[in-house]
Amino acid sequence: MYTDVLQACIFVLGGLGGLAIALQRVGGFGEMARTLQRAGLDQHLHLVRPVDDVSNPTTGIFSGLLIASVWYWCVDQVIVQRVLSARSLAHARAGCAATDYAKLLPPLMMVVPGIIARALYERCRMDGTGAEQLDGCWCTARLNEPDAANAAYPELIVREFPPGMVGLMISAMVCAMMSSLSSIFTVDVYHRFLRPDASERELLWCGRIATAATCVIALLWLPVISQQRGEFYLIVQNASSHIAPALATVVLLGIMWPRVNSRAAFAGLLSGSVLGLAAYGVNLAFEHECRAAVVGTTIGGPQLA
Repeated sequence: MYTDVLQACIFVLGGLGGLAIALQRVGGFGEMARTLQRAGLDQHLHLVRPVDDVSNPTTGIFSGLLIASVWYWCVDQVIVQRVLSARSLAHARAGCAATDYAKLLPPLMMVVPGIIARALYERCRMDGTGAEQLDGCWCTARLNEPDAANAAYPELIVREFPPGMVGLMISAMVCAMMSSLSSIFTVDVYHRFLRPDASERELLWCGRIATAATCVIALLWLPVISQQRGEFYLIVQNASSHIAPALATVVLLGIMWPRVNSRAAFAGLLSGSVLGLAAYGVNLAFEHECRAAVVGTTIGGPQLA
């Protein structure tokens, strides 16, 4: 738990420091906005967009995203595990409240720097500003392409962050990933189903072995993901979004309706998941027809340029 706190501090401090570096590099919020307006990318400056917007329609942000957020923050294993490990109910509530306020920081730490990365690319492409930097030339970033645009924030880290901060951020990300993988397999699979009477030392070694094995599998799987051009991630997210409504419904009804019991919750989860996966199958069956009805989309997502 203490390592998680340390990693969170590193993320917050590194993210805010990265925001300051990015703003200094682009010349402030005003210069960022002017660059995007010159490039015809005013939509990057607005959260609320028209309902017919291809990338982020308002209906999707305030309906689908809300459901997915309820699922992640109320049912996700990592979040639930941290809440259940609290010393008391008061501590659990205080931790949730503190997390809510901390959740206000990612737009500043990640979204704004990602937008700045696009502004730096557009400025280099229009004016040649930054083209003289052979190692960090933004003109080669290709952030106008859908697949490359997903790497805007990593591009900013590699090109603009000091070497020490780059290593610190990458180390924190790897440690956070290893911590999550270890706890999921060790606690929820090995200790619960395979070895309920396992000692702390045995669980420690199990977590280390599981983490190492998962890292090896992930490295072996990287060529497959690179060939997918982002489709594998989109498939996983699409399937998850069809299951999320059932989970969010059970959580919200359990909070607001006292008559909901465990059997009703299980029936709701089962039926909702089946119906969600059925809807996902229909979407896959008519995927090309749906994409043909949306102008300017590709398999990898909307055209950004």
